[in-house]
Amino acid sequence: MAVLGNFAGVRENNFNLLRCIAALMVIYAHSWGLSTQGEADDPLKIFLGGSVGMLAVNAFFIISGFLVMQSWGRQRSLLNFCRARVFRVIPGLFGVLLFTVLMAGFFWSTLDAEAFFRSGETWKYFYKNLLMIKTEYDLPGVFASNPYPDAVNGSLWTLRYEMKMYLALAVLGLLGYLGGKRLRLFVGVFVLWYLGNTLAGLWMLEAPVSDEMLRLSLCFFLGGLATCYGARLPLHGGLLLLLGALMLLSRGGLMYDLFAALFLSYAVFYIAYIPRGWILKYNRVGDYSYGLYLYAFPIQQVIFLKWPQLGPLWVFGLASLLTLVCAIISWHLLEKPLLDYCKRLNSAVTMRPVTAMAKG
Repeated sequence: MAVLGNFAGVRENNFNLLRCIAALMVIYAHSWGLSTQGEADDPLKIFLGGSVGMLAVNAFFIISGFLVMQSWGRQRSLLNFCRARVFRVIPGLFGVLLFTVLMAGFFWSTLDAEAFFRSGETWKYFYKNLLMIKTEYDLPGVFASNPYPDAVNGSLWTLRYEMKMYLALAVLGLLGYLGGKRLRLFVGVFVLWYLGNTLAGLWMLEAPVSDEMLRLSLCFFLGGLATCYGARLPLHGGLLLLLGALMLLSRGGLMYDLFAALFLSYAVFYIAYIPRGWILKYNRVGDYSYGLYLYAFPIQQVIFLKWPQLGPLWVFGLASLLTLVCAIISWHLLEKPLLDYCKRLNSAVTMRPVTAMAKG
C-alpha cells in the first residue's frame, strides 16, 4: 500500500491543480454570497454542511502547511525561508491592490478620479492590505449599491492568517519544536489547545480564539504534521471514503470542522500523489491559483454592479474566465519572474558558506 512518505521530494504532483480547483471553489461560493440570492441557497453548501468557499480556504491552508514545512526543512536558513514566503505572497498582492485602486479610481467609483485619489481611505486600503496590518474592505464610492455593498475584495482576509502561520512555524523551527521529542510535545499541546478552545465555545459567549484562527491553524497544522509523519500515513481510497462519510455525518455538529479538516487533508494528499498520467500535464500550464483567488472578488463585484440580477452560476462562469486572464498575466509578468529571482538569491546565500569553507 502506498504511504505519503514514499512521495517525499516527488516534484511531479497535482498540487497546482488542487490549488486551482480550490480557487474556483472560492469563486463559486462568492458567486452565491455576493448575489441577491445569498449563500444560504447554494445547494452544495446545503449538501456539504459548510460553505464551499470555507472548505476551499481550508484546503489552501492544508497544502500550505504541507509545502511550507518542507520548505523550512530545505532552506536551513531563516533568511531564505522568510524571503521565499515574502516573494510568494507580496508581489501578487501588490499587483491586485494596484489594479483594484486604479480601476476603482477611473471606472468603478462614484467619485471623480481626483476626489478618489485624494481620499485618505484610498491609500489606507492600499498600504494596510499590502502590509497586512488590517484587512480593509472598502474604497470610497465603490460598489455601494451592489447586492453585497462596499466590499471591494473580501478574499484578502486570509492572507494575514497565512503570514501568522508562517511566523509561528519559523518560531517553532528556531526553538527546535519541528522534530524529535519536542515535536511530539508540540503536537500534544496543540491538540489540547484546539479541543479546549472548541469546547470553550459551548459555554462562553466569546471564545478565547476566533473560529477562523482555530479552523485555519488546524488545517495548517495537519498539513505540516503530514510532512513529519508521512511515512506512517497510508493513502487508500477506502479510508478517503470513510473520512468523507464522517464529515457528512457530522454536519451541524460541534466536531464538523475537525472532521472536515481531516477529510480535506487526506483528500488533498491522495489526489496530489495517487492519480498519475495525463493529469500531471497541468503542471506545464503554470500556477494561476493565487491570481484566481486574488482577482476574482473585485471582478465579481463589477459583474454584479453591471448586472445585479444575474444568476450565481452565470456569474461563476463569466467571473472565472475574466479572472483567469488576470491570473495568467499576474503569473507570467509578476509572480513567476520574482519567484525565480528569489530562488537565485536563496541559492547564492546557500552556496556562500560552502565556498568559504572550501577556500579555508
